[in-house]
Amino acid sequence: PEQGLVMEQEVDTLLRKEAIEVVPSHDRESGFYSRYFIVPKKDGGLRPFLDLRQLNRSVMWLKFRMLTVSQVVSQIRSEDWFVTIDLKDVSFHVSILPQHRKGEAYHLALSPRTFTKCVDAALAPLRLRGIRILKCIDDWLILAQSEHMTAQHRDVVLAHMKELGLRLKPRR
Repeated sequence: PEQGLVMEQEVDTLLRKEAIEVVPSHDRESGFYSRYFIVPKKDGGLRPFLDLRQLNRSVMWLKFRMLTVSQVVSQIRSEDWFVTIDLKDVSFHVSILPQHRKGEAYHLALSPRTFTKCVDAALAPLRLRGIRILKCIDDWLILAQSEHMTAQHRDVVLAHMKELGLRLKPRR
């Protein structure tokens, strides 16, 4: 009973976020379907889990480079101030055109690369303005030479994110 309630709430949430959509009855026998089930969390709660292992086996993996700790350290200047931004629901940020959704494999092996390429394009105008941003998927680090400039750059980045429809994780 509790698992059914958790799954029902998850489906409602995903529909509200437009991360999923109802499949028309005439399309229900075509396409690829993965198991979506409930697993226990370490804290005793429950969380949904989408098993894409089978689909991942049929997807060609494309390599890309992620930021390393040594690259982050090499970008830090003396007197730098930092602020971090953590994106929410990153796998839902890149929308897929309706005509490409059937068979689309975005939420699997290609997800990190696709999202990283989109974020690179989104951050380019800010970098051209001299804002220093380091990113690793959903974690971004803004660096500047003063506390005031860091706050200014954070506000510019947040406004840019809002304009693009990117969502932040709530603060804990």
